[in-house]
Amino acid sequence: MGNHKLTIFDHSALVDIAVEEQNAARQLGTMKQMCLAMAQKVEGMKNEIEREEVGESAIRVETH
Repeated sequence: MGNHKLTIFDHSALVDIAVEEQNAARQLGTMKQMCLAMAQKVEGMKNEIEREEVGESAIRVETH
């Protein structure tokens, strides 16, 4: 029975499943790109904050 599970589906049902899987994969790809873009923005913000902190500590050293 295990080898013939797909035979219980007709062709159109298998096509529908394949299309749903393809759409899900496309959506996951889009989500991945969005997450990577957000991660880059967060990294950029973190670097900017670190640069500002370094600049401020340099100013504090000069004034003390």
